[in-house]
Amino acid sequence: MTPWQHALLNTIDAPAFVCDADALLVAWNTDAARTLSGALRVSSPSPPSSSSSAGATARHVQLRGASLLECVSAASWKQLKQTSESSAVIAQINGSPRRLHARRLTVDETVYWLIRCETPAAIEAMPADDLLRQLIEAVRTPLASIRAAIETVKQYPGMGADAASQFTDVIASQSVRLSELIETTERTYTTLYQRRRALEPIEGTALLAWTRDTLRDVLDIPVAADNATGGVPPVRIAPQMLRQGIAFVGDRFVNATRCQALHLHLRAADAHTTGGVVLLDLSAEGGRTVTETRLDTWKQKVIPWRTSMMQLTLQALLDQHNAQLWVEENERGPLLRFAFPQSPASENAEA
Repeated sequence: MTPWQHALLNTIDAPAFVCDADALLVAWNTDAARTLSGALRVSSPSPPSSSSSAGATARHVQLRGASLLECVSAASWKQLKQTSESSAVIAQINGSPRRLHARRLTVDETVYWLIRCETPAAIEAMPADDLLRQLIEAVRTPLASIRAAIETVKQYPGMGADAASQFTDVIASQSVRLSELIETTERTYTTLYQRRRALEPIEGTALLAWTRDTLRDVLDIPVAADNATGGVPPVRIAPQMLRQGIAFVGDRFVNATRCQALHLHLRAADAHTTGGVVLLDLSAEGGRTVTETRLDTWKQKVIPWRTSMMQLTLQALLDQHNAQLWVEENERGPLLRFAFPQSPASENAEA
């Protein structure tokens, strides 16, 4: 095997090895050595070494020339050679089922088989802080594989199109993996952010004024507010997070209706029929109607934040507050109605 083929194995983020047409091992990466060394017999064991790492290296060297048929059945080997690379073959190695993918390589008219083990590791539950830290560390692995593949292609410009395509596949697959890890990290960051922003009780009158001021800061049309007769009980909100959601909804609503002004109205719904809910209406002064279908689309959109790490949708924000949002009509025109559950009586007394 040539140096670039050994380099190819080291860019694969999984156990990977190369066999010749007779199923004899020719090359492997470190993960494959760990997987196979306990399953294969070696012909000439080395004397024990005082260094465990040296002993491990010796065992890895002894894999050369070992037969894959010692740990994989002849039927599985035949199936590997006949199955397309996109399909997996399930084979037993060390008593555990493994998902193997095989790809045919031709080097100087000699046929080899590149075999990858893609059995995913079990995902263990862990605290969000630990998960976030591990995700950040995990990003380094595909990034290192991409960098190694690019450097190898530059170092061996004459390797040929077939060989270069192997590294192109590595770059493509590891790029996808990197994107997945970044998305997972963003979701974890969002979860942590939500958990650290506790819901706080706020009185009805203060909620109305707070919503009015939030919309005035982001809209260039008049925003008025009035309160219903009688007291409105408190609700619980995460002010920093809900402010972004209110601004997002107000901007979308004004652009969709083309209204010239917004009017806010707050009232407590009948506790006997709704279980104690505070309704906050955003009424458009004239303008076009907004459909529930369009509102559903807004709910699935990610709310803009000052940091790109936040990936919170409007629906997720509503769920965090146990709130609902739907479309209504009144004499002024279309309106959006928020429904917040009333704050528990014990919290009201503390507030």
